Amino acid sequence: MTEPSNYQINYSRAYPLSSFAAYPEWPQQKTDGAATDVAFLHSDYVVRQGTGLDDEIIFADASESWLVFCRDQLGFDKQKAEVLEDS
Repeated sequence: MTEPSNYQINYSRAYPLSSFAAYPEWPQQKTDGAATDVAFLHSDYVVRQGTGLDDEIIFADASESWLVFCRDQLGFDKQKAEVLEDS
């Protein structure tokens, strides 16, 4: 059996799309009228539509404020992601 082209092992965590809207720089149009109510925050801090690294990117921000928001508001644990990726 072959894996789909977007199959790659990485850590991601599902969140209600509305959780991301609390971030001040979140583009509201990404939340309004979205095709799904769930999005995935990946270990690279990119929000994607699905769990695959080839899935559509909804939001990407490398700023310190985004990293702090993910950690403090969403409880996203980068250290856990790194441990899982290394195992």
